[in-house]
Amino acid sequence: PLCLAMGVFDGVHVGHQAILRAAVAMAAPSGGLPAVLTFDPHPDTVLSPRGAPPLLTTTGEKLALIRPLGIRLAVVAHFDRTLAQTTAEEFVRRVLVERLRARCLIVGDDWRFGAGGEGSIALLRRLGPRFGFSVSGVPAVRVSRERVSSTRLRVLIREGRLDVARACLGRC
Repeated sequence: PLCLAMGVFDGVHVGHQAILRAAVAMAAPSGGLPAVLTFDPHPDTVLSPRGAPPLLTTTGEKLALIRPLGIRLAVVAHFDRTLAQTTAEEFVRRVLVERLRARCLIVGDDWRFGAGGEGSIALLRRLGPRFGFSVSGVPAVRVSRERVSSTRLRVLIREGRLDVARACLGRC
């Protein structure tokens, strides 16, 4: 069974690493395949091209950072207007169930997906029994009492607070 971590994973910071490690841990008991579903280009470049943030990592760099964490399969979905307009339930049915045949899903507790960000971990949990998958939400990781996020990393780098940025990345 495919045990799928989902997200953009820009920067592959310690919060992302927790999600990816959870996928590896959940796959192990069932002999499942730990996998990741990510997106290229970054969804913000399609949804809000003028307001899109600078990337912390290219897709190639992101995959290189993910691989050593025990993920054995990476699926990079092309993010375009069509995918952006797909409802959350349609995304679950067509992509996660019919195409990828995922049996367990792991996301950050605040992950949003589907047209207008309508999809959430609560929706995944409601759909799980119907489509035959389990769902695990990974709580936020904090560094210096603040939630780690790619947005926070961009601010830390812009402000020159590289010591905290390094702690949020968990490397360097």
